[in-house]
Amino acid sequence: RDLAFVVRAAGAADPAALAGPARRALARVAPAVPLFRVMPLRALLSAAVSRTTFTLLLVGVAALVALAVGWTGIYGVVAYLVALRTREIGVRLALGARPADVRRMIVSGALADAAIGVAIGLAGAAAVTRGLGALLFGVAATDAVSLAGAAALLAATAFVAAWQPARRAAALDPAVALRSD
Repeated sequence: RDLAFVVRAAGAADPAALAGPARRALARVAPAVPLFRVMPLRALLSAAVSRTTFTLLLVGVAALVALAVGWTGIYGVVAYLVALRTREIGVRLALGARPADVRRMIVSGALADAAIGVAIGLAGAAAVTRGLGALLFGVAATDAVSLAGAAALLAATAFVAAWQPARRAAALDPAVALRSD
């Protein structure tokens, strides 16, 4: 409910120096309107968007936490599945599978599951774009580049999370893997 007057001054005028002439000009036009909180336009704009900026900062932090939790979950699931398949991986290696083939098998399985998750996430993002549109500046809620970037980031996260268990599986000694049970 604030009323703001914007005064344009030549050069880099000090807001305190402009307060007197602005107060006199306002008194001539509307003597009942008080003049207070004289500030540069940058400060006024900064105060106006500070709440939105803080909200977006919190959303960004939550997104990073979600990405870390997702990485941890993918890593844990892939490591657990590799542990369950130790005997099968040992048989594959004993029959001549190359370590690169074992790594590819495990990583591609994780990426296939991640692709399903990304597709579901993109569908969910398309469903909630109207609510997010009010928080975005300079980009549409259905921006293809942003959605593709998010999908690529999630796919890269899944790849990185699956790589370590896949590398461990490829380094299994077939004789030890076949004896375990």
